[in-house]
Amino acid sequence: MVYEWKFNPRPYSDEEAKELLKDVVSAETSDWHYNTHHKGYVTFLNNIENELQTADRAKANGNYSQVGELKRRFTWNHAGALLHDVYWEVMGGDGDASKAPELSKALTAEFGSVDNWKADFKAAAFAAKLSGWGLLVYDALYSQRLINVLVDEHQYGAIWGGIPLISCDVFEHAYYHKDGPGRVKYIDNFIANLNWERIESRYKKHVAGELLNPSGGSVSGKPVETCSPNPHPGPTWFLYPSPSHCKGSDWGARQALVGGDAPDPIALVKHRAFAIIPNQIFNPSEFY
Repeated sequence: MVYEWKFNPRPYSDEEAKELLKDVVSAETSDWHYNTHHKGYVTFLNNIENELQTADRAKANGNYSQVGELKRRFTWNHAGALLHDVYWEVMGGDGDASKAPELSKALTAEFGSVDNWKADFKAAAFAAKLSGWGLLVYDALYSQRLINVLVDEHQYGAIWGGIPLISCDVFEHAYYHKDGPGRVKYIDNFIANLNWERIESRYKKHVAGELLNPSGGSVSGKPVETCSPNPHPGPTWFLYPSPSHCKGSDWGARQALVGGDAPDPIALVKHRAFAIIPNQIFNPSEFY
């Protein structure tokens, strides 16, 4: 069965977008940028999926082949669709970063202050080529840091394992209808329009994880997965990924005392810690 890529909805209607995004883009741009440009990437992703079913792999070479061009355009359209999903998700707010307390704390730890992050993000977005993006990403596979990167087109300059938390489209079609060549003005308006509540949710989902109590019950109405047997009933807490990967009940032999209260979740993510028991950390590599 051929995979079908989905054109994802924005967190607001087309009519709501005209009002919510009016300080960033024109009403017309809010419509055709989503319903024509963004949708086009998804349409072509599906076209490519279909054509790859019959492409002759035996004719692949380093100059020209059908499979080579399809694979190349797959990357372009995949990145275009994904980055636009993030772009629409993070806009439509009042720009108040205090509404993202955990991410603000992490940005301050990395950049010195949220204002310093904004200055660096703005510079990255402004420095992209005439078709590109400014991105805040979490470098999941290498440094476990929050990094601002610029990407030319949709994919040139992207870092492997970089999870986009904020994406600012700086293709000229994103802002010319309202601001002409005023890219800096557009970026300033974009930052001032960020919806930090939704960005905080992205951060918690993709970076910080959520704390669950595996000894039973639920937190915030969510069901809890437990490791059976649970060797530490009571006030035992885990960070995602799910404890369903754990091995048996021999955790006690693998503990490392850290002293004091349970560590900050951000620190745990940076050090790839998997589970928290008061004063104890476990390494995820020992449970997979």
